[in-house]
Amino acid sequence: SLQDISDGRLYRAEDWVRADAGGCQGCFFCCCHTARAIVLDPLDVARLTHGLRLSFEQLLQQYVELGVEEGLLLPHLRSEGREERCVFLNAEGRCAQHALRPGICRLFPLARYYDAQGLHYIIQKNECVKKNRKLIQVQTWIDMPQLAQYEHFVKQWHDFRIRAVQQAGGDLKGLNLYLLRVFYQTPWEEAAFYQQFAARLKQAEDDLGI
Repeated sequence: SLQDISDGRLYRAEDWVRADAGGCQGCFFCCCHTARAIVLDPLDVARLTHGLRLSFEQLLQQYVELGVEEGLLLPHLRSEGREERCVFLNAEGRCAQHALRPGICRLFPLARYYDAQGLHYIIQKNECVKKNRKLIQVQTWIDMPQLAQYEHFVKQWHDFRIRAVQQAGGDLKGLNLYLLRVFYQTPWEEAAFYQQFAARLKQAEDDLGI
């Protein structure tokens, strides 16, 4: 239940939560044994490919793996070593690509919660080991430009994946190949991501009969 994994409250971007760990001060607990949970959406991949000057195929060779998430084959960050450290974690226990970090990393220890009213945020219980975290506004913590557009994109991508799986029935192999090609392998231009995504989403809905 919501009470089991959080404080039972739903938050919006303008709300304040105790999420600020003060720079973590040498702690990188959340960057170990969690890389498989850092599932990348199309914006994450667009930011990484442009920021690192790599193609999606090159990302797969160095930093990213494919894994099954809710029936779909989607990219997630790689992990390394016994501690299963995130591939972007440097020797000092800091994120070497902090400016390019995926949306799920930006949220932590928050998480997304979807219901009939749209996208909300929750503060997860027992996930961050730092005590006495400071209050910070959700939108400040996420630190994502054009937040309203970003939240709209996140909700669209979430809803589309559900509808696509339902529409595909048992043919998930064909769906997975299509989604990887359209939303990950096909390069994104550096500017106007949300407009590009809207066009690809409309085309995908038409192609898949959603």
